[in-house]
Amino acid sequence: MSICVQSMVWRLAEFDESTQQRFIETSGVEGNPGPETSANWFKIEKDVDSEDYKLVWCPSVCKFCRFACKQVGIYMGGDRVRRLALVDYGARPLTIMFKKAAA
Repeated sequence: MSICVQSMVWRLAEFDESTQQRFIETSGVEGNPGPETSANWFKIEKDVDSEDYKLVWCPSVCKFCRFACKQVGIYMGGDRVRRLALVDYGARPLTIMFKKAAA
């Protein structure tokens, strides 16, 4: 049970003209795979340049839809605020490391 009123499900926001970025926001819908929820689907992939993992937006919930898959990275605007955003392959993604929990 969550006490949060706002959805905590990640989704890809609309293209931001002022920054030329697509940011990640928390207003997604949980479940319901299909074209109408394609902005909600992220996956974890092994980063080939390190021992870490990275987050990727590359939905596979729609058999007839075609998406340009992108990595999740960090965008820092002129206000020095960091936000999650899509970055091209070849750019530095946000990498994460998993640690096995103690038994």
